[in-house]
Amino acid sequence: MKALLTSSKFQHWPIVSIAAYALRNGFLKASLFSWYKYARLLQLPTRVCKRCEKMVGLVASAPNEYWHADTTYYELFRAKKICITFVMDNYSKMILGFAVNEKRCFALIKEALTNALQTAAGQPVCNSSYLVTDGGDENQSDQVHQFLASLTEHRLTKITALKDIQFSNSPVESIHRILKSRYLRNQKFRTLEELTQFLNLAVQDYNIKRPHCRLML
Repeated sequence: MKALLTSSKFQHWPIVSIAAYALRNGFLKASLFSWYKYARLLQLPTRVCKRCEKMVGLVASAPNEYWHADTTYYELFRAKKICITFVMDNYSKMILGFAVNEKRCFALIKEALTNALQTAAGQPVCNSSYLVTDGGDENQSDQVHQFLASLTEHRLTKITALKDIQFSNSPVESIHRILKSRYLRNQKFRTLEELTQFLNLAVQDYNIKRPHCRLML
């Protein structure tokens, strides 16, 4: 238990995911209470905790029913701000695609959506999704509408959070918090290329390697 909790391999994982990993691979069978108890007894550094309050928002009934797209900021070396757009699936919580750019623009949104469409192409057949965005100018431009209208293999119908639907775009905002607090915190990148390379590894870890207890039930 101590080896797993102190391993640099799992430094980005919460204790609940490490416990699920140990159980899945037959390393150790112990209750979640025991994991937290021995983490305290071993005086291990406190990991980042999720907020306790739980809000019920938009809930999909199947994969690729609702996608969420949103842009956040991240500071590179010498306080240079970079824009990162993530696209995620509401049902699986999977990060379908992302893109990095020096500014919020159509090219950023298009690249993130294109990467998401490539990911979705390898999943079970689904040829249409609702794309939930906020009311930002980069999401409402004519270029975005033209790009979405040009899609034929996988149609995306854009809806604006808190306008076309009563729900916010909070699911993808939680992705921002996870990536920033568990992966990007205390990291230093000098170029977009370094940041993009790290995000590729972080997204792969989040999507594939890290157990998500919600999906194990």
